[in-house]
Amino acid sequence: MSRPLIVYIPGLLPKPQPEIHRDALYRCLRHGLKHVAPDCLPALDDESFELVPWTWGFYQQHRDFALDAPSVDAMLAFTEAPTAARREVRSLGTRLDRAIRRLLNPFPALVPYLADERARIHIADLGRYQTNLDGEAGRVRAMLRDVLVIAFEHKRPTLLLAHSLGSVIAWDTLWDLSRVEHHPLRLDTLFTMGSPLGQYLVRRAIHGYGLSAPECYPDNIRRWWNASAEGDKTAAIDRLQPRYAGMRALLEEQTDLRVCNWFRLDGVLNPHAEYGYLANGDVARQVANWLKRVA
Repeated sequence: MSRPLIVYIPGLLPKPQPEIHRDALYRCLRHGLKHVAPDCLPALDDESFELVPWTWGFYQQHRDFALDAPSVDAMLAFTEAPTAARREVRSLGTRLDRAIRRLLNPFPALVPYLADERARIHIADLGRYQTNLDGEAGRVRAMLRDVLVIAFEHKRPTLLLAHSLGSVIAWDTLWDLSRVEHHPLRLDTLFTMGSPLGQYLVRRAIHGYGLSAPECYPDNIRRWWNASAEGDKTAAIDRLQPRYAGMRALLEEQTDLRVCNWFRLDGVLNPHAEYGYLANGDVARQVANWLKRVA
């Protein structure tokens, strides 16, 4: 068997230059593995972790990593969520906000009224992706498709890590491969993190929506793991199994995880941050189990 490959696809907003972004993500994932499964570190080398840098084509700009570097360093000083972070994400205000979002999930027209400025930007960019203006969403999916197909052709067992909107891109790409192209590719494991796939606003626009089961689901995934951080507003609908119950027959395994993301940007806790998900010990344990199984 060829060496395993972990493919990472990020979510919305401009990201740092691909080399810098990839190195920061790789560092965070290795940090998590170092503390929960150090024996797996040799299996996670430079050739086993690949980034799909789609955001440059979508935004035509990069984020200065210097804005994030101190926060990443501060986060990696810990091996598990500090007490203050756990207390904050479990506060009454955070739990109330989460409950309201869950109650209003079936009414997407009300979502903008809950959104702050950052969330409104996300909603607008999500709309851009969903409308596929000038084929830009198709080009994004093509980037991921090419990486997955090449790995398949080289017989590399692949774990697809998809954060936030990256999980939507992953779903659409895999659905197209299986239901439109009828490609023989079969992905070993899809691992979504901070995913909005539970939100009705998103679900009604993903590929396959409205078709009867099983055609509405991609049928080329062996395992689907999903991690949602406490307090992550994007993943307020944190359990995806009940909303994709019909897909269970197509999978060997389907798992929902609750984790704590303690990443802070400029002192403000951000439970949705990709760096925090990758450094999380529970996420690292899942990755370690995958590495041990396929290796």
